[in-house]
Amino acid sequence: MGFLENWTSAISQLTDAHHDLIEASGLYLLSTAVQRNWQIMTLSDLSMLDFDHPEKISGRLLNLWVFILGPSRITRKTTIINKVDDMIEFLNPELKVPYDFSPQSLVTDMKSKYIETMNETRATWICDECSSFFSLLAKSNSYMAGTDATLSKIYDGRTFAKETIARGKEEIKKPYLTCILGSTFSCCQYFTKEMMLQGFFNRFIFFPLVHIQDWKPLGFSTANTEVSKKLKDCREFLSNCYHKSLFTYMKPDEGAKEIWDIYERGIHEKIKGNGLGLSEGYYGNLPNLALKIAALFRINRIEGSLDASLLNIEKQDMERGILFAGKMWENFNTILEYRVTPYEKTVTTTEDYEFKVLAIINRQPRKEIHRSQLLTLMKLDSGSLDKVVNTLSEQGKISSRMDVNELKSGRPPIVYFIVSSLVN
Repeated sequence: MGFLENWTSAISQLTDAHHDLIEASGLYLLSTAVQRNWQIMTLSDLSMLDFDHPEKISGRLLNLWVFILGPSRITRKTTIINKVDDMIEFLNPELKVPYDFSPQSLVTDMKSKYIETMNETRATWICDECSSFFSLLAKSNSYMAGTDATLSKIYDGRTFAKETIARGKEEIKKPYLTCILGSTFSCCQYFTKEMMLQGFFNRFIFFPLVHIQDWKPLGFSTANTEVSKKLKDCREFLSNCYHKSLFTYMKPDEGAKEIWDIYERGIHEKIKGNGLGLSEGYYGNLPNLALKIAALFRINRIEGSLDASLLNIEKQDMERGILFAGKMWENFNTILEYRVTPYEKTVTTTEDYEFKVLAIINRQPRKEIHRSQLLTLMKLDSGSLDKVVNTLSEQGKISSRMDVNELKSGRPPIVYFIVSSLVN
């Protein structure tokens, strides 16, 4: 049984949190523990200096940014993040950056985490209620302006320099930053179009907890041998990953590469044929996410020594990675819906209206909706709605039909429906 299986089994016995939330926290922990000890080598990731200095090769990193959104209390966001925090305290409490920070303080704090003997900077950000942080980030005149760009640079893992007011130019050498954040859906109102288009949110994997698990009573047992053993195994595996001294190069084997190529080609073709607007960047990043998750699933399955110089990502890992990426695409579209409803920013462009219509229809059980209901939810007059749905129909994204089953008097009502999913 691998780390993720041990983690989800143990934590599910301690809390009634949703399975997806528990799995997300396990992936975050694994991502934090592996650091730069495992990297996926692709030609596009090689530095121009790497060809002459193979010992300095740096590949695609496995750091994850996890964002959990859902109603307070009943989703157990804080419970899960507290469990995660306990594991980081065990692994290395010095990894943690402050709960809140300014761009200057983040750079200064991360600079202090540089490990000279390893020539890298290790850090993680844990925040179980980050709405105030993103509200400041959304204000153009805030002292937090530009923090999203700073964080994006740090996520990408290349050495990064920034001017600070107090200390002048400061440098973060080879950063590796993971994070796990939590908030209610109200936070989505601060996800600005600019941050979407600049790719900041493309770096997150979102877990919007729309469907709540069934309630179960609080347990009061003080000892559980099975859970204790599984958590001990989890701690041991994370510690071995974190303190690993030898570097492991990862690549897909032939079977995994074949299905990844098919998946990436399909994504590329659909981007060419569809105007995805705000979601295009996230959609285009799905193959990279699938590859990264597949690598983590492969590491999760290691039995015995962790010190192999080469570890192949196998077909079963890639299949899991692609399925996971598909789920993240659905989750991202849910986030887009909450970005404009019910905590609605003023919608002024045709593009925003189109996204809102698609999001509303996609949320329906059969991915179809009556025109009268859509008018109510969109808060548009009939003529304005016609312009939006006609555009989407011309793009081949939605179609319409008459619902003869609902005929009461006069003409039957119009039903709009999604023509086909963007992700198979």
